[in-house]
Amino acid sequence: EHRAQELRQTQQPKTSSPPPKTEITPPKAEVYTAEDSKKVASELASEIGKLQRSAGNPDPLSGTRWLLRLDFGREEGTWMDARWGASGNRVKAVVAVELLEGGQVQVVEDYNYGLLLQLPKVKGGKWRVEGSFPSERLKFELEHSGLTKDVTRCDVDVPEGKLFLSVNTLGTSVGKQGGLSI
Repeated sequence: EHRAQELRQTQQPKTSSPPPKTEITPPKAEVYTAEDSKKVASELASEIGKLQRSAGNPDPLSGTRWLLRLDFGREEGTWMDARWGASGNRVKAVVAVELLEGGQVQVVEDYNYGLLLQLPKVKGGKWRVEGSFPSERLKFELEHSGLTKDVTRCDVDVPEGKLFLSVNTLGTSVGKQGGLSI
């Protein structure tokens, strides 16, 4: 019986009444005193100071590991031999590294590269951060045994020697695209 009563109530025509008015109140502005502003600025400066690198602070990049994806090929305006990379082919290789304290680069030996072409026999290298917050660049060099045309299967080879890399950085984050020179 209770159920039937509910059904009857829903079937009765509803009278339309205007929707209730709602008041819109503007957001309240917060007012800071000069002393509050100085405190906020000081806290921000302290946080930024934690990101800055100096001789007294350990670098936040020390101990971090990175998979470097290298892309070799002819670039417009290069000084390389005109026959090098003339086909337009590109060679992509990777190497996993760890940035150690004291500016040393160590290859991560146990990294599973899968089907990726690994840069062979990387002997490690050095790293440093140049510039100051917020315009810092991570720069490092890697010594390697090279990639021959037999390995790359095209007219792009990488001679044995050092690779010089650089990328933008902020704290423990690095940019997605950087520069490479041989």
